Amino acid sequence: WLMAQGLDPSSINGEVAAPKSLGHGKVIPPNTKDAQQILLFLLHMSEKVGQRLRHNGLQAQHFAFGMRTQQEWIHTRTKALVNTDDGGLIYRLAKFFFEQKWDGRGVFQVHILAMDPKPADGQHDLFVPIDEQQRQVHRVMDAVNHRYGEFTLCKAPLIKRTAMPNVIAPAWKPSGHRDSLAV
Repeated sequence: WLMAQGLDPSSINGEVAAPKSLGHGKVIPPNTKDAQQILLFLLHMSEKVGQRLRHNGLQAQHFAFGMRTQQEWIHTRTKALVNTDDGGLIYRLAKFFFEQKWDGRGVFQVHILAMDPKPADGQHDLFVPIDEQQRQVHRVMDAVNHRYGEFTLCKAPLIKRTAMPNVIAPAWKPSGHRDSLAV
């Protein structure tokens, strides 16, 4: 009430809180029933989430996957064995979700969410070796894609993807750690 009158006594807080989740979703052609097409969209979303995690210096272990049908959202939450920013691992989890939950109904939208992301330079699992070769591949691919455009280098199936422009989420900020589209 005081804020509406310009009398709010609290001080201005310019700090932007760390993201509590990081996700990507797409509205796909209505009533899509082709499994390969849906999996292609899930692959694209997986790679985008992995790329955004790496861009922000984050990794996640908990993921949520969802598909919108005409009747409802089909969704699940799952946990990877270790924190990751690898789109390939995220896609394997998404594919498992799809194979377990999809019943042939038409899909209208897909969504992948990395929940509770943590700094990538944090404590790693003692018993799981870090794949330095894969991390180097990600660094090179991200650098090339940053210089020449998103998905200039990508997995072969993504060459067939349809043109999908980025949509800015309401939580996006033009600067700081939420500037995740400037990849």
